[in-house]
Amino acid sequence: MGGRLNRLLQIRRDELGMVVLACAMFAATQSTHALGVNMADTLFFRRFGVEHLPTLFVVLGVVSVGVILLHGAGLARFDRRRYMPGLLAGAA
Repeated sequence: MGGRLNRLLQIRRDELGMVVLACAMFAATQSTHALGVNMADTLFFRRFGVEHLPTLFVVLGVVSVGVILLHGAGLARFDRRRYMPGLLAGAA
């Protein structure tokens, strides 16, 4: 099964360790994200109520556009081999 999957995904033997680590990191971040979003939503609803959701979505939209623009500028300006690991370390 593993050999078939490696051939299907075109993973070479020397890349397997990196792929396993990337999958483990993705699984860890996604599981903690799912828990964190539920907790944050619950806290927001308890403190402010649902009537403030439109304002929250507008603010999140503006912040998201700013973050995307900064990330795009960072990708264009800095060496990606150093920028992406640095970005991950900063987020951690």
